[in-house]
Amino acid sequence: MNINDLILGGGVGVLIALALAIPTLLSELNRKFAGGSHILLPDVHSIFGRKLRQREVLALGLLIHLLAGLAYGVIFPLTVQLGFWEHIEPYTISSHVIFGLGAWAMLVFVAFPALGFGFMGRKEDKWMGFEVFITTILMAIMFGFVVNWFQPSWFLV
Repeated sequence: MNINDLILGGGVGVLIALALAIPTLLSELNRKFAGGSHILLPDVHSIFGRKLRQREVLALGLLIHLLAGLAYGVIFPLTVQLGFWEHIEPYTISSHVIFGLGAWAMLVFVAFPALGFGFMGRKEDKWMGFEVFITTILMAIMFGFVVNWFQPSWFLV
């Protein structure tokens, strides 16, 4: 594995995250859902004690979403290279779903409370944990399909 493989994995992850953000971006352009919760993006209404405006909520949610896609695309190939997938075939949809469940658990049980969003993000939105679950599983399934369609060097085990 080399740096190009990590860049490619991160790029694929960001593109998948961006594809999943399209419904939110389209609804924001139409402004039909203005003031409500964004579809498939985490809604963070305050950060460092500062209350955010609606556009800032969208921008921060999109940033968090794209960073999650980047992290997924970089960390999953590292887990394969480090040998975490001995009992399950790596780069299958099932391995991506298992990794996605682990990533979701780390987000809602560790990262969100550490960032002050509360357990499962409930301080920001009572549905945040569920929304992140759906988004993460969709990202995992899409990553599994992309891997089977487009196989660079790090997809070969």
